[in-house]
Amino acid sequence: MSENDFSKKTISRRNLVRLMGLSVSSAALLAACGDNTATTAPVATTAPSTTAAAATTAAAGATTAAASSTTAAAGATTAAFSVGSASGKVVWATTKGGGTPKKLADTFNALGTPVTIDFQEFANDSQKLHDQFVTVFGAKDSTYDLIAADMPWAPEFAAAGYLMPLDKYITPAFKQNFFEGSLQGTTLKDKIYGIPWYQNVGLLFYRKDILDKAGLQPPKTFDEMNDMAAKLQTSDMYGYTFAGFKNEGLTAMWLELLWGFGGDFWDPSTGKVLVNSPEAEASLQWMVDAIYNKKITPEKVITFKGPDLQATFAQGNAVFARAFASGISDFDKADAKSKGKWGAVPMLAASGKKPAGCLGNWNLSISATSKNPDAAWKVIEYLTSTLDPQKTMAVNEGVLPSLKSAFDDPQIKNANAASGILVDAFNTAKPRPVTPAYPQISTEVIQDLVTKVLSKQVTPKDAVAQMQSKSEAILAKFK
Repeated sequence: MSENDFSKKTISRRNLVRLMGLSVSSAALLAACGDNTATTAPVATTAPSTTAAAATTAAAGATTAAASSTTAAAGATTAAFSVGSASGKVVWATTKGGGTPKKLADTFNALGTPVTIDFQEFANDSQKLHDQFVTVFGAKDSTYDLIAADMPWAPEFAAAGYLMPLDKYITPAFKQNFFEGSLQGTTLKDKIYGIPWYQNVGLLFYRKDILDKAGLQPPKTFDEMNDMAAKLQTSDMYGYTFAGFKNEGLTAMWLELLWGFGGDFWDPSTGKVLVNSPEAEASLQWMVDAIYNKKITPEKVITFKGPDLQATFAQGNAVFARAFASGISDFDKADAKSKGKWGAVPMLAASGKKPAGCLGNWNLSISATSKNPDAAWKVIEYLTSTLDPQKTMAVNEGVLPSLKSAFDDPQIKNANAASGILVDAFNTAKPRPVTPAYPQISTEVIQDLVTKVLSKQVTPKDAVAQMQSKSEAILAKFK
């Protein structure tokens, strides 16, 4: 298959790298989206031949010219942005990333509208940012009007009364700008508390060169991947691997399996826990079989954090690997054995079931104590639903845009053919359970019991029964 043939819902490493443009700053921005123990990834580098280097230089010239024309177009677009009757200062608090958020604030201020942004910058440490918000909002301090927040913070902060519901500002047309799962991740008790700013999603990466040599197409089901992994693995190359260490990345990966087997953790409309099910048991049994029966996954997978997983695939020691889209930079480093040899597909499912990747988004929310919520909303509109700011974040920080139409932008689409696969992945992606109880459930229940299953301390059947009872007990405290 041609690596540009996206009618098969696949993506080559070259095109995904072009879309992601991953850098040190983007890794910092996205670290909290999945395995939050991941270290900052280095800039993806290549060692092109003289001919390739010349082509790259020429392409760079074309890109520069395109950037100039885009800047001119952007000026026309952003100059037309209206804040309506809103006015005054909006204090926006977020991590600094690679400097782009501050540039976006400066660009907005240069529009000359009656609304101005007072940008408050924090280090690229999501836990410290979270704790800062808890301290400020817990004291009912009105310092911040607008904040950037990791997806699981939305239900936590909303339940604590820290955030303002945004429904009065949101029209049906505005909702259509975003993927359904991304908005679900900020919705608590039918009220929306955040708007997606940029996003992340789990994907299945594979060694394209190995599948091509064997005459195989990328798998679509778990069984297909099992068979391919068993056939293609060698003494120094695992068939399939993932980040199995006991942290948030493990929860995200297991939820994808649960969904792929047709199950769900709970019913968000009723709050009823559904995890004690044959589908949940099957998802855990699949992991056990991969390690101990089919032996396509190493037993030491329970020690793999995000960086370990990425290194294993990059070093040529795995045929298939489940990772977040933000983790790709390691796969294409100059010294990586996977360089130029990998592709990716959206998450798989059991035969006859629907796949779903796990989302890892950052959102923009308005403080419940904000003195200027109308102006803060206009800043959210600008950052999330106009193309130029979304494109700027994607190009400069290497993050994936939340605005659906950004994937149709000619500059992005012509520079890389990756948008097709990512749109498919985001169209079917789901958030982790949207409840203020989620952090406790993830840490004390899901991570604990999945780890025990992987180390054969608990059977899948007993694990899902315990997940059910323990989760119900935790949720009861939040009613």
